[in-house]
Formats: sequence, structure tokens, C-alpha cells
Amino acid sequence: MFDNATLKLQVDPLILSALREDISQEDVSTNSVMPTYTKGEVELICKQDGILCGIQVFQRVFSLIDDTTEFELFYKETNSKRTIQNVLDSDYNIGIIRYAENFEKYFEAMLLEKGLSHEIISEFSYELIMSREHPL
Repeated sequence: MFDNATLKLQVDPLILSALREDISQEDVSTNSVMPTYTKGEVELICKQDGILCGIQVFQRVFSLIDDTTEFELFYKETNSKRTIQNVLDSDYNIGIIRYAENFEKYFEAMLLEKGLSHEIISEFSYELIMSREHPL
């Protein structure tokens, strides 16, 4: 957790820089999935304890844009296929899926077939973490 001074001096300039870059022009991606203002809701259901990181910074983005923004975060972790079905069949307006690069064509074809638009928002790599006692 960041204290308020760290947020204002260290984090806010980074957030504002990113916002200036994105807000200075019409965002086609956002408009394609949210053509009108929509209040978002997400629900967090955990099968077991976990760690959710970055929430304070995520919340800070919205409070910098509008300090009257109310913020409650609910997050649901599921698999990619279930996420796609939730967007198709439920009240979900948006979903985030992740998949290994070798499945990219599979998921692109599936999304196209179901009439869902999509955009890559991040790429990642796997990291192997071992204890010092591990034989490798």
C-alpha cells in the first residue's frame, strides 16, 4: 500500500502522463465496447485465498479523473472460455481473457465466430520461481 504522499508525488505523475496520452484523442477501442456511459460492476468470487495487486493505483486513476467517483471493486477469476460465455450470455459488458501465444489463432477464430470484438491489451511471459532448496 502506498501512503498518500507517495501516491501524490510518485504515482500520480505516472498516471496523469498515461491519461494525457490516452484522453487527448478519441479512443476508438473504448467507444467500440462502450459507446455510451455505463456504470461498471464486477464481482469477485474466490475458491481460496489469493493476492490481488494494484488495486490502490487502479482506484487512483479514477479518482484523479473525477474525485466524486465511487469505487467498489469486485473481481471474478475464471477461465477464458467461461469469460467469453459470460460476455455472450450474461450481464457482462466486458471480459479479459488470457491464453498462451500458440492458442492465439484458436481464440481469434472463436471470437470472430461469436461476433465479439477484441484487442490485445497486454502480453506476458512466464517466470519460473523456485526456493533455494529446490534441486534445480
